[in-house]
Amino acid sequence: MVIKMLSFKSYLIHFIKSNRISFILLCLCPFIVITLPTISLYSQPRDMINILLLTTFGYGFLLSIALPIFQFRFLFNKSATGTYFALPIKRNKLFLFEYFLGYLLLTIPLFIQFFISYSFFLINNPFTPNITRIPLIYATLLLIFLSVQYTITTLFTVKSNNIFDCLVFNLFELAAPIAFIIILQYFIQTQIYTIIGGDIGIYVDEVLNLSLIHKVLTFPLMFASLVDSMMQNIFLYTEFSSPITLSYQFNIFCYWFIIGCICFFFAYRHFLKRTAEDSQQKSTTLLGYPFLITFILVCSLLCIKFNSFIFLFIILIFCCYFILLSISMRKIYVTIKHVILFICLTLCSLGFQYCFQSTNGFHLIHEYPDVKQIQSIEVEIRIDSYPVEQYLYLFDHETDEEIYSYRFQSISPSEFPYILQTQSTISNKAVNNKNNSNQTYVIPDSQYTLHFIYTMKDNSTVYRYYYISSSQKQILKDFISTIQQDYDITVQLN
Repeated sequence: MVIKMLSFKSYLIHFIKSNRISFILLCLCPFIVITLPTISLYSQPRDMINILLLTTFGYGFLLSIALPIFQFRFLFNKSATGTYFALPIKRNKLFLFEYFLGYLLLTIPLFIQFFISYSFFLINNPFTPNITRIPLIYATLLLIFLSVQYTITTLFTVKSNNIFDCLVFNLFELAAPIAFIIILQYFIQTQIYTIIGGDIGIYVDEVLNLSLIHKVLTFPLMFASLVDSMMQNIFLYTEFSSPITLSYQFNIFCYWFIIGCICFFFAYRHFLKRTAEDSQQKSTTLLGYPFLITFILVCSLLCIKFNSFIFLFIILIFCCYFILLSISMRKIYVTIKHVILFICLTLCSLGFQYCFQSTNGFHLIHEYPDVKQIQSIEVEIRIDSYPVEQYLYLFDHETDEEIYSYRFQSISPSEFPYILQTQSTISNKAVNNKNNSNQTYVIPDSQYTLHFIYTMKDNSTVYRYYYISSSQKQILKDFISTIQQDYDITVQLN
């Protein structure tokens, strides 16, 4: 490719002319993807605005990944890289031009179509409450989101030496946070079953703040939840208050904005150091295959359980580790360093699991809530093998016949210790979920289910449930008798 140019202005003109077809498509696609689906639902305000926000977000998200790869595609070809780097343009200006031109191509057509579609919506729905503030708020949030995602993709693109590595790294950047959250949830839930002895209603949400983890690790999910919160305010409340005014949401956005700035700095710095000889070679960045393979290895080791098949699983994981190393090196490749790393990570993973179990999840997993934090307790007892809505009491004390549902609520702190003590007694007698972490237990006939529903002082809700066999019926009788006689708790219809 021969390019005759004497200045940056000449290069700009040449670039626009040589890519005019792509620019035209980028201007037309938002109309097809955003405007047409929106105006087709003009008679349904909520559906229309949901489609508008969803298509704008989805199209912008995909384009924020594709455009950096398109703008810096010359880095994947050695001759093209040499030609671009030989131009009479400073390397920093070349990077800034490619970066900001792609960013303008991403945002300008997108927001033009967004405001056109939104104007059409206002024309057809002028009396929708709290709707006039959407454009400014949503556009601001979306602009920050697209800036961060575009910059992160730019970093991985600039650090890639070929198109295959570029696609792998960017796909990994998107999938790794979600995969890590899934593995973390699986690990914590498995450890809960092991520590408690089965499934009694303790879930990961009680141990970890999953909402915060999602927002810290996955920016697209955080943005989607923020938009959903905004829509709830718009359509369910008379006064709309922007979530961005909340310090929590603002701090999360600041966190991601800082990450975007860091990614821009490293992308800019690496671009200045690149040479034409790097193109079409194996990518050697630490953010690439070394981190990717180590991440997969750690996630796999966290899924190991202490059982008779543990050594078989470790061998299978090592085989997969060897295959991934060979793929990354483009040849059959493993060294003593990789073997030592695998052994160390395996021992650390098993040691971490042992410490987690022996300390009850670092003192985060509790079968019984803290009595000082309880606001109210609701208890429900029923026989699952019969309809429950027809009956009120579990036992008829005159005939000793079984009735099928009993329910009460306690709001007196003096009653809480006894209820927790009863829960402890029932926990030791439960036939259900104990030692049955795979949740394949089938409820037999004439088995009782005892639910404890705790409302905490922070307005959160904690659930515990146990299955009691008919042979342990006397425990429930004593419990109900004490509740009615000593604590005078009112029975409620289930």
